[in-house]
Amino acid sequence: MKESKYIKVFIAYLIILVIPTIVWAEPKSPKVDIPTITEQNARKFIFTPDKMDIQTINQYIKSRHQILDRLALENSEQVLDAQISFKRYLNSQQLAEVVKRYDVKVQTLNFGWKDNGGGLDIAKDESLEEALIRDHFDHKAFVEELYETASELQKQAITEQDRKREDEFLAHAKELKDIYEKHGVLYYGMRVKGKASKLKAIKDKDSDVRLVDPLWDEREKGLRGIYKIKKIGIPISPYHFKD
Repeated sequence: MKESKYIKVFIAYLIILVIPTIVWAEPKSPKVDIPTITEQNARKFIFTPDKMDIQTINQYIKSRHQILDRLALENSEQVLDAQISFKRYLNSQQLAEVVKRYDVKVQTLNFGWKDNGGGLDIAKDESLEEALIRDHFDHKAFVEELYETASELQKQAITEQDRKREDEFLAHAKELKDIYEKHGVLYYGMRVKGKASKLKAIKDKDSDVRLVDPLWDEREKGLRGIYKIKKIGIPISPYHFKD
């Protein structure tokens, strides 16, 4: 069990310091195509910040919402999986309020802060409330252990280069801990299952929602080439956070 916790801390260390350096070492061209996920049930739990230009992002949102509108028009009762992205970070109470407004089943919760994040799959017989409570305690234990580990590494640093690296790691760990202590777990998206009509209603009416992305394969209905932008199946980062 203890070994598993150290693995989680090490993964967080990579996410905070190593992976962003590798991924964002070179600026992306604004004309770069959005990546395609070919596996219908593919999931990515690592939070991806907005590094694409706003025009590309808006184009993607428009294209995916056009597909959702068409699916709802063809058969409003058909049940679809969809990845929802919020406009802002929501705490657990705010997320629960969004879900209550619509008859959809939450499958996965996307939580995190800035460049760091993860996903929590809701168990088959688990309610949303139970999942949110579980996420609360898991995340509390994680940020506390991450901060404790970062503090110890900072104390053990010998060289100037080591101290600089561990200071940065500790600052990130402290930020995650402080955010949790002030706001609880923050959510930037969720994966849901619901009728096409309900998903369209979320897209049309909910002010907290930025994108409702139907995880539906265009090729199944012979529409290859009609919709140029393929689904990415992961949340788009929120604009900001408000209390």
